Amino acid sequence: MRIGVAKLITALVACCCALAMSACNSATTRHAASPSEYVCIFEYAGAVFSPVPSSAPFNYSMRDINGKFIAYVDTSRLVAQRLEPFIGKCVVIRGILLKLDGESVVRADSIRLKR
Repeated sequence: MRIGVAKLITALVACCCALAMSACNSATTRHAASPSEYVCIFEYAGAVFSPVPSSAPFNYSMRDINGKFIAYVDTSRLVAQRLEPFIGKCVVIRGILLKLDGESVVRADSIRLKR
């Protein structure tokens, strides 16, 4: 059985592309080059009226609509004076996703209510 040169070249190019694309897969999280927007439920993660301090590294967290934890939110860069109006509501958070001490953290640049 004879394979045409064009088919052979196409098969080799497809194999090379597949290898190159699989090499891009990485198990480590890197710093994002630019901020992303996350639609989530914004929640308070700190301890409320508890004598035992909270083990959460940040006071706020992001959850999906099913209540599944997504990441903690670093609010130190936000210029919002009060974050209470956002708690428990669907919001859009713009920021960079980082891995700090094994925890997923979004360093928030802005927060707004989702319309």
